Amino acid sequence: MPSIHIIYASTGGHAKHVADTLTEVLTASPESARIVVNKQSAQTATRKHLLQGDVIVLVAADAHGEEHVHADMKALLDRAKDIDLEERFLAFAGLSLSEDAEKAIDAEFRQFIEQHNGRLFIHPLLLTGEDLYAYEKEIRLWADKLLTHILHQLKPAHLRKRPAIVEEPLHST
Repeated sequence: MPSIHIIYASTGGHAKHVADTLTEVLTASPESARIVVNKQSAQTATRKHLLQGDVIVLVAADAHGEEHVHADMKALLDRAKDIDLEERFLAFAGLSLSEDAEKAIDAEFRQFIEQHNGRLFIHPLLLTGEDLYAYEKEIRLWADKLLTHILHQLKPAHLRKRPAIVEEPLHST
């Protein structure tokens, strides 16, 4: 059974909203019984959380309009500066106020994945603008694409032995 670990960094709530929406979509479909989804804040995540799950999804906004990821995500990536992701699949969503910040977030996540022996799972979700809640449709479409890839692209050889689960899996009721 594939497992997805979502790690988000949020101050204003936009990145948490994206993480919550991803979790909702990934756990609401009839096929969701075939996957395990965990979600946590980058504040509480350690480097070992980047090794939990068959697919790791990183969600972060820019640092208040600056051209790098949110401070909590940046701190997590710094704590994991010498990690080997063991060809683990990663996906990411970046939220920004400007196109320059969007490009910087995209580059920062891609660089982390490449330098640490990870594999980009699907094309990233990159959203730019003041009202990021207006992108609900795009978030849900990306989540559907992520779910499709998880169910149809992950083969048994891609699935990892699981370390102990840190949190209870999230399931819709």
